[in-house]
This record gives sequence, C-alpha cells and structure tokens, in this order.
Amino acid sequence: MYVTTVTELRLFKQKPLFCLLIFLLIAVIPEQTKATENSYVFDSFNTKIGFGLKVLGLKRITGDFGTINGKAIISRDSQNLSFINITVLSESVHNDSTYIEAKMKSDDFLNVARFPTISFRSNSFEWTTQDDIIITGPLTLHGITKEIRWVAKIVASKGVSVQQQRYRVNTEISRSDFGITKGLPFISDKITLNIEIQAYPS
Repeated sequence: MYVTTVTELRLFKQKPLFCLLIFLLIAVIPEQTKATENSYVFDSFNTKIGFGLKVLGLKRITGDFGTINGKAIISRDSQNLSFINITVLSESVHNDSTYIEAKMKSDDFLNVARFPTISFRSNSFEWTTQDDIIITGPLTLHGITKEIRWVAKIVASKGVSVQQQRYRVNTEISRSDFGITKGLPFISDKITLNIEIQAYPS
C-alpha cells in the first residue's frame, strides 16, 4: 500500500497537477500492468496430433500429423481474452504403411492437393476446473467448416521448463460431417483425435 508523506502533501499544495500525475504513476499503473494472461507459441517438434479409425469394426488404423503450428492466449481472469488456433499441414499425415498413407492423402480422404491445411480457431473458453477447459470453435477440414466442442486439460510439465505449458485433448469427430464418406460404413465414420500440445511463452 502506498503512504503519502508530509513532504508530498506540501508538494501537492504547491504543484497539485504534477503531484497528481506522480501519484497515478506510482499507485495506479502497477495495478494495470499485472499479468492477467499468458501468450504461448506451439513447440511444433513436441506438439502431436494422432488419430484412429476402425475397419469393419475390428482393425484399427492409426496415424499422425507431423507439421502443426499454432498459438494460444490462456487467461484465467477473463475468458474473453483466451483463444487458441491450430494449423495443420495435410500433407504431413503419416502412417507406417506407405499404401495407407497414400490413400489418406488421396482424393478419397484428405485430398491434400486441394485442401492443404486443416485449421481450428476457438471462439469461446470455459474453465470447468482448475486444469480443464471446454473450448468451442470452428474446425475446417476437407474444405468444410463445422463448429466443434472439446475439453482441453492442462497437464504436468514433466521434463520441460516450468515456463512451458502442456495441453491434452482427447475427442472424436465424424468424418462424414466434413464430406469424407469414402468406405462408409465399412470404414468407421468416427475418428478419434489425441492431441498433445506443448507451448512456450511468446
């Protein structure tokens, strides 16, 4: 707490405008500059998006994306300040089978030549617990944009700098919502997404 001294009171009588400005600099500005948000840039090397789907309800096909970029502002004080955006290079999809990987990139599925990126940008944040956030926003995949809702969990930063943040999202989408219908119903409509984001202050 700031205490006004006798000397300052004398100065205030002599130069009230000057002293008022000094008082504002000392007492008000520090309060306004307190950090209420943290801005982060994704560590692309350690950010992973994995996915899985089933064939004939039995065999599970999995894969991941290798090129992911994004940034986030996470604020506990004002949900309106929080946002996250993610951009994924479609061409970076990977599967251990070169045949399956080629099919994923083809016109039948991701059509990476026509739709080179997959993107998500939040339009609302809702803190449900200290570490859980419900994030809602438009996902653009295969040239179609749909609003989705998922839960992100802040996880412990083992083995990384304490300044960094890690988030985990486990969710699923229906590929038919985005116009990817090849192989239905033999290849499952539901695709599970496992997202691990590691970010550092920007």
